[in-house]
Amino acid sequence: AFPGTETPGQIKVCKAGTGLTGNFNFTITSTGIVPGDQVASSASLAPNTCAIVFIRTTPDLNAATLTITETAANGSTLTNIVRQQSGSTSTFTGTSTVTVSENTFHGGVATFNNAPASATNFGLGQAPFPGTETPGQIKVCKSANSPAGLYTFNITSTNTVASDLVAPTITIGPSQCAVVFSRSSTTTLAAATLTVTETATPGQNVLQIVRIQSGTTTTLTGTATATISENVFHGGVLTYFNQLNAVH
Repeated sequence: AFPGTETPGQIKVCKAGTGLTGNFNFTITSTGIVPGDQVASSASLAPNTCAIVFIRTTPDLNAATLTITETAANGSTLTNIVRQQSGSTSTFTGTSTVTVSENTFHGGVATFNNAPASATNFGLGQAPFPGTETPGQIKVCKSANSPAGLYTFNITSTNTVASDLVAPTITIGPSQCAVVFSRSSTTTLAAATLTVTETATPGQNVLQIVRIQSGTTTTLTGTATATISENVFHGGVLTYFNQLNAVH
């Protein structure tokens, strides 16, 4: 039943939020398991539903711990996770993973709250993922293994010519690419340069940026900004990889 309530000997995962559609996927790992415990390795939930993912069938005071991760946000943004265990409630933000512990005499609930993401903006057009070089174009991509949600990039340019097209901003999700620059003039050999910055996402950081230009691949770390240059005979791709901030 939704909303989830604590039931001794059980752990439940719930999906909450308004304006959501489709199913949301979770992976589950466990420690402290004793003989007779039943554990689900995954779950798929529609909005405003719950699933039992752990049952302890034999009395045991040792606590089992489940690590539950939302792996597919279905085009939405995970806003927070509310954990109920042993009669206390905690709220977690900036993460898609939570741990829940329980034994025979206690229960636990992890409720993942999502909100519809803002509209995707592909700038000059969507491009296939992973990004490849296309003469006369620059593309920005978000890696497939970045946390779920949408990411916004701001773009500035130098050395452009009158017929060049530049997208000032884009918003894309994991496994998506957008065309942010296009040059049609074949008489201009000088390279235009774009500066692309991923706006800050709470609870995350840019792990690395992989830049492909003129057939050369470079990996940038410690920055959310990259420059890339091209002309009508060369193309370029920037792929941003994000990770959740470490919790100490």
